[in-house]
Amino acid sequence: VTSVKVNQPVTTTFCKLLAEDQNVEIGRYENNGGSQVLMPLDVEKWRIRQETMRNAVLVADKVTVTKALEQIDEDDLIHAGGFKGDHRRAAVFYVDKGKGAIANVNWWIYTWKFIGLSVAAEAFDLVMMVHPAAIENLPAECK
Repeated sequence: VTSVKVNQPVTTTFCKLLAEDQNVEIGRYENNGGSQVLMPLDVEKWRIRQETMRNAVLVADKVTVTKALEQIDEDDLIHAGGFKGDHRRAAVFYVDKGKGAIANVNWWIYTWKFIGLSVAAEAFDLVMMVHPAAIENLPAECK
């Protein structure tokens, strides 16, 4: 039995295999350190059900994910020669005024270094178009 919107009739429909929105759990509120926490009726059986559902999804999606990863590998091999040497790559983004965008800048710099794109051989730059009011908030290595 299903109803997807308020004020819409309830209808009978077939289940969709592996659809998470069709999983129904029954639980109860328990007192935990002074606050009410919603818990499954039987935690061990709940864990088994969750693991079973997770494994079914992993099996079903493995073919799709594997194919996507193979396509990414092929694309990397095809384009590897065109991105090194005389050609450069860059991540270009706008840094808006205020301090909110600085977390994004810090993440890009950290990741750029962590995955090895900061070495000269990678020819990969970070290009930031910065609002004048945000310049004072930039990390020291950007100034």
